[in-house]
Amino acid sequence: MSEKCADGANDEIREEVAALRERVARLEESVNYLRVYISNELHSSIDRVERRVERLERRFDIYLKLFVGFFVTFLSLFLTIMLK
Repeated sequence: MSEKCADGANDEIREEVAALRERVARLEESVNYLRVYISNELHSSIDRVERRVERLERRFDIYLKLFVGFFVTFLSLFLTIMLK
């Protein structure tokens, strides 16, 4: 009788272990999916930031050229007027 109880307990333990292994496998799949998702989102965010920085750099270059152009023009007009 005690052997039947022990076999029954062992069967229950085996079933629980099998269920836990399945759950661990599903969790590992979920973790791998989340790793890929986070990696893709991170790369996407980095790409967006890089594009934004490039646009700001181009805009800064344009504004700098305009400022230098206006400054040189103003300086040359000022010097022309002062030297006459």
